[in-house]
Amino acid sequence: MKHNLALIIIGTLLTLAGVIGGVTWSLRLEIREQLLSREAATLHAVAQHEALFQGEALIDLVLNMVEMEGVIGIRLFDEAGVLIETLPDTLVGADLNERLAGGSEPMAELHPEVLLDTIFADPFSVLSLEPLPLLMVLLPIRSEGESGIRGYAEFLMDGSPIERALAELDRKLLGQACTAFLGGAFLCILILAMSFRKLERKNRDLAQANRELLLRAKTSAIGAISSHLFHGLKNTLTGLELAINGAEESTGHSDARRSTDRLKQMVQEILEVIQEEEFGISYELTGQELLSVLQEKLKGAVTDAGVQLLAHSEGECDFSNRDGNLILLILENLVRNAIEVTPRGGTVQCRFIADSAKGGIFTVTDSGPGIPASRLEHLFEPGSSTKTGGSGLGLAISRQLARQLGGELELGYSHSRGTQFQLVVSKSSADAD
Repeated sequence: MKHNLALIIIGTLLTLAGVIGGVTWSLRLEIREQLLSREAATLHAVAQHEALFQGEALIDLVLNMVEMEGVIGIRLFDEAGVLIETLPDTLVGADLNERLAGGSEPMAELHPEVLLDTIFADPFSVLSLEPLPLLMVLLPIRSEGESGIRGYAEFLMDGSPIERALAELDRKLLGQACTAFLGGAFLCILILAMSFRKLERKNRDLAQANRELLLRAKTSAIGAISSHLFHGLKNTLTGLELAINGAEESTGHSDARRSTDRLKQMVQEILEVIQEEEFGISYELTGQELLSVLQEKLKGAVTDAGVQLLAHSEGECDFSNRDGNLILLILENLVRNAIEVTPRGGTVQCRFIADSAKGGIFTVTDSGPGIPASRLEHLFEPGSSTKTGGSGLGLAISRQLARQLGGELELGYSHSRGTQFQLVVSKSSADAD
């Protein structure tokens, strides 16, 4: 996932750089063209203004403009683009090409590095042997009152000022492009990171949902054959009980008898739940009654472990017998786990609180050493057990049972002084008085 994210970020940044670079380059060419056109239009406007002010013909004034600051030379052409005259006369001349001849608007071109001895026939007339930027401006010449073009004047000028302006423009465009790229890159990375984080969370949720669906399917299959299985177990246990009772008394036989009694009790309880479901038997149990039943069922386990089980109820809540049986199964698993980790002489607390908003909350708290941090992330997943030799199904099934109730089983806290689990039963399952 991280490798894919890195590749997508790199691809996005390269695309962003390409787009910004392309837009910046296009904008640069457009602005350069506008600046050069402005230079040509300005020179043309100056020539027309001077001609009007001084009463001279435009072509005569153009010849006199060779003395203007920055003007290196002038070439004059007729309306067909054929060279007529050059000023100074050492300036190399050539006819206009077809692209330039016939134009009706001023034009300008900038050549970054030009050696003056290449445009002058007399090398001794050249003041500098260093290449310099050359601005070439082509002006159409019209007579006063005429709309047609009489010829063209090409001004060869020092292009250093316009080159400095264009260099400054390039620096500003580069700065703006870098700012746009950095800002866009930050936003792209932020959006992609947030999107991938959400996607990763969705994937985890989906994987968890798939595991829960698989567990639910397995438990549903188990439920379909549980009735036949437990009826068969009951008959087998009855025969085993008769065999043990007829054997000689010993320590091993006493342990076997207790285990057989416990197993028979469990089978009998599950059969009663199944029968209630099958025959539609319905009644209600309060939270306090559920805790009392739980204490009675676990009396032997509490005595054998040498711990104390405290049960306390706050408020009144009624549960249907179906929901009550599921709650008892969950609480019994939680309390048995708590008894196993609580040291002899310690205390296990089971508490019920009626909540008008949530419905009802059961908590089971032990005074054991806590759950290892490495097990917390996968605590409710099948196969994850905190006990040596454990199957890792108890908490997973308990959470599924809680969700069958429309509630939730959660870890309240776990530290070196104990652990607490919370069973929250929704309001639809519990009727708070």
